[in-house]
Amino acid sequence: MRKLTATLGYTVTSSDGSTLILNPDAPTGPLTYRYHVPVAGIAYEVSKGFTFKTNWNYYGYKEYSDVGPTLPRNFRGNVVTVSIRYAL
Repeated sequence: MRKLTATLGYTVTSSDGSTLILNPDAPTGPLTYRYHVPVAGIAYEVSKGFTFKTNWNYYGYKEYSDVGPTLPRNFRGNVVTVSIRYAL
C-alpha cells in the first residue's frame, strides 16, 4: 500500500536585547530581533524503495534595535526542495 506523509512545524527565535558584552572589541550590532521559520513537507511512496519528497521553508528575519552603524535589517525568503529518495 502506498503511503503519504505530511509534516508541519514552526520555529521562532527571539531576543529582547539584554546581554552583557565583555569584549570591548566586539562589533556593535542589533540585539533585539525575531527569526521565524515555518516548515511544511509531503512525502509520497511511489513504489517500494522510492519516495518522492517536497519541502517548503520560509525564513523571516527582522531586527527591532535602535539604528546604529547600519540600518535595521529585514529580509525573508521561500525555499522549496524537491527530491527522490531511494532505499533498499
